[in-house]
Amino acid sequence: MGGNITAAIQWPSFQGQAALVGTSPSGRVTIYVDPTLGQPGRQNALDLLADADRVVQANDHFFGTSAGSVNVIIFALGGATDGTGGADHMGCDYLTGNNIELCAAFGNSVRVSALFEAELSECNMGGNLCGLSTGGSALPLVRCEREQQCAR
Repeated sequence: MGGNITAAIQWPSFQGQAALVGTSPSGRVTIYVDPTLGQPGRQNALDLLADADRVVQANDHFFGTSAGSVNVIIFALGGATDGTGGADHMGCDYLTGNNIELCAAFGNSVRVSALFEAELSECNMGGNLCGLSTGGSALPLVRCEREQQCAR
């Protein structure tokens, strides 16, 4: 599977060993994966690594910010590997919420990018609407649907 194994990051719920996949060219996003997911999980992680800076830049533009850096782990959140496990982070800012968990979505990396955008949006909202389906988590999904970039 490759990647360095690390346990130094305090994730909201992930308890396994995280394998480092890489850091985005901007240095703002470091991607990890649960190595037990095999190649499909690693592919989600590699695809997010390639897309992460685009998502961060779009988020910065939308909110008029230039926020901090984040760590991201892709794993079977809630036991799901189709993205339906959602995403999680400890808080709605880049100090307490910078360690982000994303559900793997085998064969649907666009969904992983949408989940990533949802968590970044909440970090940029400064606690406003964070975690609410009416705002924080829903906003990027609505944007994704409107732009027809979400795979079904």
